[in-house]
Amino acid sequence: MKVLWIPVILAAFLAALFLLFRPRSPEPEKPSKKIVLSQEAPSPLAPPIFPDPLIRRWHAAVKQRNQRQILDAQTGFRSREEEYRPSLVKLAQEDPDPRVRAFTISLLGGFKVPPPERFFIERLEDGQEYPRESALAALDRLGTASCLEAVDRLASSDPVERVRTAAAQTRKAVRAR
Repeated sequence: MKVLWIPVILAAFLAALFLLFRPRSPEPEKPSKKIVLSQEAPSPLAPPIFPDPLIRRWHAAVKQRNQRQILDAQTGFRSREEEYRPSLVKLAQEDPDPRVRAFTISLLGGFKVPPPERFFIERLEDGQEYPRESALAALDRLGTASCLEAVDRLASSDPVERVRTAAAQTRKAVRAR
């Protein structure tokens, strides 16, 4: 009896192989999906893409809280302020991470030739407290009477106590000049 089962098992095995490896009839082509590249701005949750290696290192160092790399990148930026100022301004305005925006605003405020005062005043409207504090610190050093209206508003009505305190200090420093 055992001899009869061997041909049956062998036949089943060959049938399975035939079904697995049989030539298939060509299927009709499905219409290909077109990939449309949107001209819209990237999602604020999407990680930013930076072509410049120094900006990439800066961004990564801030996100990783790596003080040594932050200081190294700052040295590189300060040695070539004119070249990096426009990219850093854009980063301070558009990066989805408030820490990156805040550190970048602080960096720009420390440049020998910082962006115009208007840039720092606009940063006072940031939805997060850290960029607002950094902008206030820059205005404390660079601000003129034209920033006082925005600074006064923060000093009296910002929801974060630290920002209100920093605004009051900035207001005092600017008025003392």
